[in-house]
Amino acid sequence: MSRCKFFFTGLAIVVLMVYFLYIYSFSVLPGPAFYLLRRIPLPRAGERVLVLSPHPDDETIATGGYIYSACLAGAIVHVILVTDGNKHFLRTRRYQEFRRATALLGVPVAQLRFWEYPDGHLQFYAGSLEKRVCKEIEVFDPAVVLYPHPGDHHPDHAILGRVTERILISSTKGRIQIAAYRYLVHHPCYPHPKILVPRDKLLPPISMVSMDQQWQIFCLSPEAVRIKTAAIREYSTQLRSAYLRSIMLSLIRQNELLGRWIPWKNIPPYSPLMVHFRPGNCAQYISR
Repeated sequence: MSRCKFFFTGLAIVVLMVYFLYIYSFSVLPGPAFYLLRRIPLPRAGERVLVLSPHPDDETIATGGYIYSACLAGAIVHVILVTDGNKHFLRTRRYQEFRRATALLGVPVAQLRFWEYPDGHLQFYAGSLEKRVCKEIEVFDPAVVLYPHPGDHHPDHAILGRVTERILISSTKGRIQIAAYRYLVHHPCYPHPKILVPRDKLLPPISMVSMDQQWQIFCLSPEAVRIKTAAIREYSTQLRSAYLRSIMLSLIRQNELLGRWIPWKNIPPYSPLMVHFRPGNCAQYISR
């Protein structure tokens, strides 16, 4: 009898462990957690916002509402399209979609940049990419940087996120403050559910809640949701794929979710949770 009890006790423990592992790996924070998340402030008129987009559409599906609201507030939004989006030989069409979508969001053509790295191969250009991101931050001098989450499951997103953070974390001695925000696109349980539910809210996956970032929300006005939806629908080449369509439409919600990156090892006591950039000092920390 004692052996039987021991067996069932052990089985119950294993089942509970598997259950909690499942919850940790494949769930998002519960709904009420939304009201505990900080709200992201809108940039002021004249402030500069730099958006790094790995592919044509990432800027819109992840941060389209923020971009539209920032442009409406008079901020200067600069969007860099890092790859050529040519994985399926649709570069020309995807560039056209990118221009139309960003125009709907309010970004002037003069504030768009095309770096034309090969789609799907950013990991082979990390050194060059690091130099260009560094130069862009130095020249554009942004108050806000939006970039892919290093934990994103798409390799292009992940490498761009890591490169950006290497630059930002190496520039903590300067006086110019940059608010650094990560955005997530590709993850097994984000967004949840992967269907169009525009009245729902975005919440982070439990497995991506960590001490080096603070998940925050940017709430969208009905007009911002409408404009973002229209901009997403400009990407007809991507909406033809059932998989991509589910991701793109499921990111149309009442808010956008961004991880405020916190470089713990480099924050002076009692300072704001920002990173700092020192212009003209790229050479000392760029990887060669």
